[in-house]
Amino acid sequence: MKRFLSLLTISGIAVLGSTLPALTSSGGSPTGRTGSPSSNSQTCASAGCHSGPSVTSQTIDITTDIPATGFVANTDYTITVTANTNGGTGNRIGFSASVEDASGAFQGTIAAADSRSQKLGNYITHRGSSITPSGGSNSWDIDWNSGNAVDGTTVYVAVNFANGNGATSGDEIATETLVLNKSTISVNEQFASDLRVYNAADRMTIVEFSSSHLGEVDWSVMDMNGRVVAAGIHDNTNSNGRMEISNTDWMGGMYILHLKAGNKVSTEKFLVL
Repeated sequence: MKRFLSLLTISGIAVLGSTLPALTSSGGSPTGRTGSPSSNSQTCASAGCHSGPSVTSQTIDITTDIPATGFVANTDYTITVTANTNGGTGNRIGFSASVEDASGAFQGTIAAADSRSQKLGNYITHRGSSITPSGGSNSWDIDWNSGNAVDGTTVYVAVNFANGNGATSGDEIATETLVLNKSTISVNEQFASDLRVYNAADRMTIVEFSSSHLGEVDWSVMDMNGRVVAAGIHDNTNSNGRMEISNTDWMGGMYILHLKAGNKVSTEKFLVL
């Protein structure tokens, strides 16, 4: 997948007209500053907004729970934006994100996943309570419903790594993009709705689905950072629709299970305590 960096802003008085010292805007970034086509490639690194040196060590990661087969229409997914200073500037970190096609048309529907972010127009940005990094890192989750999004839909993200000097100078702004591939598998070819995922007391994740899904099932489990923690092929011919996956070495938290059997696919979230 092609990825591209787009840094958003932690805006201050020059952007929002506030009388407070400029650090990171508690009201969120101005709309249209993600470096995307809809924003004419503009970020907050512009006259009258923020200024500073080029990005040094800072990085932005965009991950999703979209399976390797691609997203399907009218389906909910989570997009996670993680900004890391890697020892560089970033006493305060804010962001803005949008999901668009190459012409700047917004794709699907985005929403704030929790109280750390907010929706302003067609953009998602930080809140004042979520601009302080921990260990040089900050992250936000975005809910995205694919709707009728086209293949090649792109997530545009801009992040402002602010130095916290009470002014709009000295801040480092970066951008990144993540291109999303659309699945060629029809949404009507999903697993049956009786799919069930739960955890047994002996550190085992149990997956149960209709025994009509005979034959081999390709499966993988990802954490919320997009890392594959387990994967394999399950022969469902004689298992009565039951699959067991050891989770002994997994950290507690949310995980995403991807299943594919023939032309049928499924993505399910589950919690490991």
